[in-house]
Amino acid sequence: MNTRFQRTLALFVIFLATGPVCHSTPESTTPQPEWLFATAPREFSFPEDHHAHPGFRTEWWYFTGNLEIVEGPRVGENVGFQFTLFRQGVRRPGEQAKDSRWLVDAFGFGHAALSLPSEMRFLYDQVMERGALGGLDFPSFQESDQDPDTTALLARVASWEVERIGLHNFAVRADFDGHGMDLELRAQFGPIFHGDAGFSRKGPGHGNASFYYTLPRLDTEGTITLDGSPHIVRGTAWLDREWGSNQLASNQKGWDWFALQFDDGRNLMVYQIRLDDGDIEPLSHGTLRLTDGTTRPLVASQYSLTPLDHWTSPETGGRYPIRWRLDIPSEQIHIVIEATQEAQELALQPISYYEGSIRFSDESGNTTGRGYMELTGYAEPIRALSDD
Repeated sequence: MNTRFQRTLALFVIFLATGPVCHSTPESTTPQPEWLFATAPREFSFPEDHHAHPGFRTEWWYFTGNLEIVEGPRVGENVGFQFTLFRQGVRRPGEQAKDSRWLVDAFGFGHAALSLPSEMRFLYDQVMERGALGGLDFPSFQESDQDPDTTALLARVASWEVERIGLHNFAVRADFDGHGMDLELRAQFGPIFHGDAGFSRKGPGHGNASFYYTLPRLDTEGTITLDGSPHIVRGTAWLDREWGSNQLASNQKGWDWFALQFDDGRNLMVYQIRLDDGDIEPLSHGTLRLTDGTTRPLVASQYSLTPLDHWTSPETGGRYPIRWRLDIPSEQIHIVIEATQEAQELALQPISYYEGSIRFSDESGNTTGRGYMELTGYAEPIRALSDD
């Protein structure tokens, strides 16, 4: 993995060094190109909003899930997976294109990981592409894509890609160092929207927000490759979609995010943003989807997340809370969340973070569901999504 790290880190350095910056002068009267910001609720439209939003600076397609091997050498074993493609805009909307194939509209990177709790192995890698030579594609929505039965590419970084294969159905593909995934994911029901009808505020400043929706139950099947050997898998996955241009405020150093699939059919997204002074951002929030399809928004004052145990990364020194108590009194939710294995850190450059498979139990110790947990800002503060 070291060779790829060196190559992708070099690409990232090139991106930082050559990304265009808009300069204005006192004499200039021409409006300068600007990114679009998430500042108010909007109407969502599908399948269009599954596609890229090039007017915004940052965007991602984020899949996580828990699968069981049903055919192959490890039948019966559980596998957690993460597959994420990120688009980072380089040229602002309306900015004049430069006559150079090295100056592009966007930069892309992808993260993929596999958790093997029975073996206590965690496999991961990343790809980065500047896209100057065709290694990147975030196609804009076209009228021909309106038919919900069409197949359409949503994002590609190097050979990793996500396609839409129906209105709310997807295919994801990634390979790295003899491992990989080739999965189809089909939604059990439509999206749920977070915050104010999908307008998700992360901080008090202008544009400290995103547009954010989730497909929390994706029936998943396909192939997971481990050490060069293919395994047929089935299970349930989760998709998070967000886009914006300046999500974090300067005093926000990281977040704790949980995607919880209850055995009784409920689904819960909940997170807290941690501030530099140790407090929790009051605008942190969550969404609970009940079994009848109704949703209940949650504000930070309605729930508490309490760390119970930690794991320290030998690679980065980050000390991650990997066991939590979550209490939502208004919903009679009192659960203990724990990682299915300790080591699930993606020790990457330029950002290291924890993304891992979890299970949770009730107050009697009975397992009541599974999901995924993301912990950022423990190895170093995460500033990539702020505009400072």
